[in-house]
Amino acid sequence: AQASKIVFVTPEEFIYRESPQDRTFSGFDPGEYLKHLPKDAYEAQETLLTRIRTVLLQKPGLLIMIGYPASGKSTIARRIAAGTSIQVLHRDLVAKNLNDHLISALQAKTSVILDSTNPKRVSRMAIVQEVHQRLGSSTPVYYLNVHSSLDLAKHVNHWRAWMVEHYKLHESVAKHQKPLPTVAFTKFMAEYQEPSLDEGVEQIWNTSLIPKFEDEESRVRFLQFQE
Repeated sequence: AQASKIVFVTPEEFIYRESPQDRTFSGFDPGEYLKHLPKDAYEAQETLLTRIRTVLLQKPGLLIMIGYPASGKSTIARRIAAGTSIQVLHRDLVAKNLNDHLISALQAKTSVILDSTNPKRVSRMAIVQEVHQRLGSSTPVYYLNVHSSLDLAKHVNHWRAWMVEHYKLHESVAKHQKPLPTVAFTKFMAEYQEPSLDEGVEQIWNTSLIPKFEDEESRVRFLQFQE
């Protein structure tokens, strides 16, 4: 009712005219979230992604994604790589010999985007050091930190599961036909360490989860409360 802006009353309030109780919803309100997004948020993000794409095409390097599950990392990675030779590697799909996949692609003079949550400093640094040890310190490594609140990521988790059922989505998200368990989000929150340049990277870019709707139905679904 709150999502649809419909007045809600209990039978007691309607029939017996009892005083209304305070039922303010304390969880994530998707409507309020969209209302406070800047009108040009998506366009501003596209400008940033275009700049990142240009950097990756000028010199082969590695871009490591960072962010909550269901925070839009895979979609952002595909937007950067679209129409180019840039490869997107999904940790879930190449869990075995991940570093070898990265090195092989970089040796082929192709930039690579590593799509994964990457919350831990030590894990990120291990990848950076592996690249520099095997290919030289001149091989650039970058971070793209996709910011999202816990509540927003959990909301998109449910919305994404619905999207998978109704639209033909990329293989990196098609496996999420059911929402991820809450532990996946609390685990990231517990492990997350703010990235810094002293991890051996050349630059850290920051962006946020900005939903883009396929049509009106997908927007309406987004506005529905999930938990």
